[in-house]
Amino acid sequence: MSLGEPHAELDKAGQPCTAYDVVVNSGFFHTLKADPMYLEFFLTVAMEGLSEKYGVELDLSDWRVLQNRKFLGSISTQSIRMRPRIQELEDHPSLDPPMFVVVAEPSVEHPKVLQARVLLPHIEGAGSLHLGLNQERLELGGAEGGAPLLQLELPLPPDPTRCHAHFHRGTKVLTVTMPLEL
Repeated sequence: MSLGEPHAELDKAGQPCTAYDVVVNSGFFHTLKADPMYLEFFLTVAMEGLSEKYGVELDLSDWRVLQNRKFLGSISTQSIRMRPRIQELEDHPSLDPPMFVVVAEPSVEHPKVLQARVLLPHIEGAGSLHLGLNQERLELGGAEGGAPLLQLELPLPPDPTRCHAHFHRGTKVLTVTMPLEL
């Protein structure tokens, strides 16, 4: 996912507005369209990312998916280079890995921070989670000693001493902020 710089556009009524381009891989976009819950999660994560990145207040409940267009106005050239990999565990084929997204800030080309956002709809609080992190991998588990829920290979090494995590009980999203090594 790439979160583009704000730019001026005209809305449907011809009034000036600010637009933000969010670019995703076309295969991933088809996956989003096939699952309304995943799409809503992704859009919430994207809007939270735009809010944090540009310091703006966005209404997370006010969004629309364009039905007959991929975008309005103009769209700037962007590239997505980092592709985190997920490893599913053979021991527990019935456990689906949670939905997640990894965002590079301030940009994919010049990342200083990686932020992983994981949707955990069945988790009540952070106390029931176990988070492991090193320079190569982020591992998220349920109860101590249980099977990992997610194993994510990191595309760049974070500085584990400066990383932190926050679980939002309302949205059920765990956000792991990982500043990269200097």
